[in-house]
Amino acid sequence: SAWRAPTMAVVAVALALAFAVDPRGDFPLNDDWAYAHSVAWLAAEHRIRLSDWIAMNLLPQTLLGGLATAIGGLTFTTLRHLTQIVAAAVAALALGFFRVAGLGRRDALMATLTLIAMPCWLPLANSYMTDLYGMLFALPAAALFVRALREPRPAFVVAGTLLAVAGVLQRQVVLAVPA
Repeated sequence: SAWRAPTMAVVAVALALAFAVDPRGDFPLNDDWAYAHSVAWLAAEHRIRLSDWIAMNLLPQTLLGGLATAIGGLTFTTLRHLTQIVAAAVAALALGFFRVAGLGRRDALMATLTLIAMPCWLPLANSYMTDLYGMLFALPAAALFVRALREPRPAFVVAGTLLAVAGVLQRQVVLAVPA
């Protein structure tokens, strides 16, 4: 319960930034048009199909995007709001990673707020880009591997490996986490 307030704070900051930016509009930002194609194909064809233009796997992102657009309609606004929710989750996961890495509450909170304050955070958190979706798996996997180093339990390694595999299905760079 001591970590509840810092967790709520970083989630609140991430959501406040999303509301401050207000990226509504049915138009692409950066390269997210290419990632949205996979969601459009999923909605139209009911199968996973990835663009030849992209290098990422984006299976988890496509599935989440399909779920979100089934509820909110196939628009860039829906996909951006999904990414804003993912960004808030990633902020909480970053705080959790810093906690597992041994930082105290104050230092973990400052480290997470620093991450959110980076200039690349807002563009990534307010478009349908792939980076935060990769972090959604990489951070908890890394936290589990750090725990496994401290407390050698097979369950930590197995869970971390499963999250890393799911992360690789999003972005191949997550493969670096178990290494």
